[in-house]
Amino acid sequence: MQDYQFLAVMCCVLLMQTWCWATAVATSSTLNDFSASVKIGAILDFNSPIGSFARKTIELAVQDVNNAHLLNATQLELEMYDSGSNPVQGAASAVELVKGGVVAVVGPQSSAVSQFAAYIGKEATVPFISFGATDPNLSETQYPYFIRVAPSDVLQMQAVAAFVGNYGWKEVVMFHMDDDYGTNGASKLSDSLQRKGSKIVDKVAFVPWVEKDGIDKELSMLTNRQTRIFIVHTQSDVGFLILQEAYYLNMMTSGYVWIVTDLVTTDLGSLQFDPKVQLYTQGVVGVRRYIRHSQELHNFVVSWKRSYPHLSLDLYVNQNNAYGLYAYDAVWTAARAISSYLNDEHEINFIKPPEKPTQSGGRSELAQMPIFQGGKTMRGYILNTSFVGASGVVKFDETGDLADAAFEYTNMVGRSLHVVGYWWANNSGVSLKLPPSTELSILDSAPDEEFFLAHDGKPETSTNMSIIWPGGDALTPRGWVLPKNGRPIKIGVPRKAGYTELVQVTINSDNTTTYTGFCIQVFEAALKYLPYAVPYTYEMFGDGLTTPEYSLLVQKLAHQVYLLYIVFFTEGRYTEFLRSACPDYLVICYPYYQLQLYSESYFYFNS
Repeated sequence: MQDYQFLAVMCCVLLMQTWCWATAVATSSTLNDFSASVKIGAILDFNSPIGSFARKTIELAVQDVNNAHLLNATQLELEMYDSGSNPVQGAASAVELVKGGVVAVVGPQSSAVSQFAAYIGKEATVPFISFGATDPNLSETQYPYFIRVAPSDVLQMQAVAAFVGNYGWKEVVMFHMDDDYGTNGASKLSDSLQRKGSKIVDKVAFVPWVEKDGIDKELSMLTNRQTRIFIVHTQSDVGFLILQEAYYLNMMTSGYVWIVTDLVTTDLGSLQFDPKVQLYTQGVVGVRRYIRHSQELHNFVVSWKRSYPHLSLDLYVNQNNAYGLYAYDAVWTAARAISSYLNDEHEINFIKPPEKPTQSGGRSELAQMPIFQGGKTMRGYILNTSFVGASGVVKFDETGDLADAAFEYTNMVGRSLHVVGYWWANNSGVSLKLPPSTELSILDSAPDEEFFLAHDGKPETSTNMSIIWPGGDALTPRGWVLPKNGRPIKIGVPRKAGYTELVQVTINSDNTTTYTGFCIQVFEAALKYLPYAVPYTYEMFGDGLTTPEYSLLVQKLAHQVYLLYIVFFTEGRYTEFLRSACPDYLVICYPYYQLQLYSESYFYFNS
């Protein structure tokens, strides 16, 4: 009997130990448990041009990491989800990945999905390494676990503003998406343009499902404006629709300038061989990330050809698709951080989150997501990662953004894109010289002295880029035309006795009025130097027999009857009054032959 009791007790002990061990495995995974494999996730849009290429490069990167035995005996595993560029679908994918025990996520691809995923990463302390989200506001401290190998639009908008400033254009129209990606990008472009002395005069926001009629309506209204510089910062499908409708509305003709940002430029590089795309993108200038030809890029190409021998055409078509290279480098970034994490003998533990009341959504899957205990440490390893990847140098600042990036300007001519210039951070303007080698601090290699070659085959250092503009023009467009519906400003011209060589108003026999004289000539000559159109009309002030009262002149100016006067003063008391009242808008012309103190001609501008 005692033997049976002893046996029963031992069985209970063994069962209890087994239960405790199983519970420990279910609630906590340690380094030893993960010695066989470590899992990362990926969120992207499988059906988009960028996403389809990035999907292959992500799979290739995982394969290359394992072949290189970067994690020693540990295998890197991958679980991918298709977000469809839908924020809700992307957020659900992020939750599923966290529940599946991933220690890092490559993606999301888009800024809209990243806004949701960044919060999930913060709650679960799982780092998200995006290869396509460029919204500037994702750099904020409220997203501590959001890191990206794609440059923020802060840098891209500086590159766009530098291009606009290079040609002296003062006003632009911007098309952008009606979301955070679009509006925040537009805000950064506005800031960058202001530093160049330019501005956005119109912002047109489009929803992702916009149709041709909505675009046609906006474009038709813009044809009546004077500005002819258009910047497209949208998703690629919307961007191509804008360019197509602009072509059919004769807005791809001489005098127009169309600049597209990286999403459209990247897909334009993939679709440049499509005859329909070629038709309505001739002369378009694109901005995209500059990818230096390096040994790492060469290694990527070799690995691609070895793994996907039947997809060599895909590689050729996407040879300038920087986002695919970002995705490849994002996997290597995660793998390097995981390697450091494991080598320093940190444990991989997931714990349950603190319980929340049912009224606060405590029973939802979001509230029950496990928390990666080593997430903060893993984030630190990622931020300290520094290496040369297929896309260039991967090095992060304290916010999780790329520390440096360079861009190139492309021009669609004929059947292909042509690189016409470059811009890089810490450079004041555009350049025909290749960006300096940012790999020097890591590789300690010799500087790259290669230049972009002009048509004569000689190195160029100026900013006179060889661009063929819409309509086939080689001459730089001035950027504006006389507006069709603009209201001309009224310019008051006093009709007074004497000094007709300076200002003269003549009423002709056909009842028309002619305005001549030195002051008129100077004013009209000055208008020709303005980088935009100023429609105006002269209006006579006075009867020509007596000098108009200057007090009445100032009164009409105050009531904005006239916005500008072309006048000639001979009495110092009036000039001194204008000096003190309007010091910022008084232009004085001194005749070189006249030395008397109070014989001066004045232009008064009220803006």
